[in-house]
Amino acid sequence: MQRALSLDEESAQAWKGLAALLDGLGLSDQLPAAAAWCEANGADSVAAIVEVEMVAEFVEALALKPVKAKQVVKRIEAGMA
Repeated sequence: MQRALSLDEESAQAWKGLAALLDGLGLSDQLPAAAAWCEANGADSVAAIVEVEMVAEFVEALALKPVKAKQVVKRIEAGMA
């Protein structure tokens, strides 16, 4: 029987998704900035960023080079986060 996830476990899974997204693009050094943006904006997961249509703002805050920024957007929109 599957148990309900605690708030801490849910949060850890959300951060793993964010870490996996950035790591998959060789951007793991951006995790602190991404996490800070999420915290400042109340996003608890990549899915939350997509839900409220703030992907552009999230990517802009990371100050990525254009190709990496587009890759992040495409992966988020494709649900690969």
